[in-house]
Amino acid sequence: MNNNSSFTLFPDTCPTVDTSGAEVPLPEQISKRAYDFFERRGRGHNHEVEDWLKAEHEIKHHLGL
Repeated sequence: MNNNSSFTLFPDTCPTVDTSGAEVPLPEQISKRAYDFFERRGRGHNHEVEDWLKAEHEIKHHLGL
């Protein structure tokens, strides 16, 4: 499975532009994706850093950074 498969499955969880067409800042994209991991895990705490790093990796890979 490739690292960006979640973008195909959940295309609205981490948009790169908002509804007005403006670019969404990278930290906001990462934050939203990390929160998605938090919710999918059942809102379990103590994984904040892990969620952030995983989200950061996915977003940057998805954007080609």
